Amino acid sequence: MSICSENEVLLLRAIYSRLKIKLGTEMTNCNIGVAQGSMISPALFDIFTESLILSLKDNGWSLEDILAFADDHLIICDSVKDLERAISLVKHWCSNSNISLNSQKSGVLEIIPPRGKHSLSLNSTVADIPVVSSYKYLGVEFDHKLTGDLHMTTLISKIRFISYRLGPLLPKISTDYKINLWKTLIQPLINFSLPLMAHNTWTRINKFERSLKCCFKRFLGLCLSTDNKIVNRLIHFNLHELALSQEEASLSKWNQRLFHLTVTKKLKSEPISPCPLLPKSFIKFVNIQKSKCPNCGTLNSAHHLQNVHGLTVPSSLELIDELDKDFPRTKSFSRNTILSGKEKRINQYLSIILNHLRQTF
Repeated sequence: MSICSENEVLLLRAIYSRLKIKLGTEMTNCNIGVAQGSMISPALFDIFTESLILSLKDNGWSLEDILAFADDHLIICDSVKDLERAISLVKHWCSNSNISLNSQKSGVLEIIPPRGKHSLSLNSTVADIPVVSSYKYLGVEFDHKLTGDLHMTTLISKIRFISYRLGPLLPKISTDYKINLWKTLIQPLINFSLPLMAHNTWTRINKFERSLKCCFKRFLGLCLSTDNKIVNRLIHFNLHELALSQEEASLSKWNQRLFHLTVTKKLKSEPISPCPLLPKSFIKFVNIQKSKCPNCGTLNSAHHLQNVHGLTVPSSLELIDELDKDFPRTKSFSRNTILSGKEKRINQYLSIILNHLRQTF
């Protein structure tokens, strides 16, 4: 079973046969090493460190307790004695392979039960490897109880940073483009941490889901009081369901590797549901229904406008269904044509509400 597929091998040959290094006005061929970020780099390191994996296996470790990707290795130990043996084996292999083990970039993370106590003192060392309260492995922050709280806090900060950097662009694009940007730039970050939510407490899952929905509303420009039913209509946001789906897909992929089967690379972490085509004015329509009526002091909801002021406008959810029905996605009409028709319809409803608000002042 090869590390790279035939197509990947052909791609690598094409890249490295044309790879050159430019120094000022001089050009030179690259005959040693691999390019930064190249997909062959972790594959070659996996081959190089295979003897370490086999050494651990021969000394009693199950392959399921050895996680390795390129130079990032994680070894699960059941006791302090096993931990010391594992460190000794790794140091011995590094010495024989002319590789230095950076103790400061390594760590011992003790996973304890919900009401358990530490058997290792924090900030102490085990065979020169520091005992830590949390550790970042392949981009995921793990704590000593696998709660995921630390990683979720970091993830929320990263999402807010992305939203801030995209701030000048977001007001200028349609709502469905914003949703597609979220799915492209942010959803993969969420999917990466979903396995931590698969068997977590409902309280923690709901808390994280609420935080993500707030980030999503800010990303779209929706007010934070927007009904979650609208959010769920725009994007699939059942974290527990997504987490179980991701866990099932990851377990299937692991078993395929374990039994040397052809690995299915596509993981279905989210049901396929096309995002509704919605213009920028949809955000304004949703937000204006969350503003207060100057006369009554209640929200300008469709129900209030109809029953109190006699104005016929749909709710946000009804508007989405109406637009999808009257302006369906077909090959006969371009995306711009559909969006233009929807924008005119939304502006008609907005003019009704705005005229009412002007008359009340």
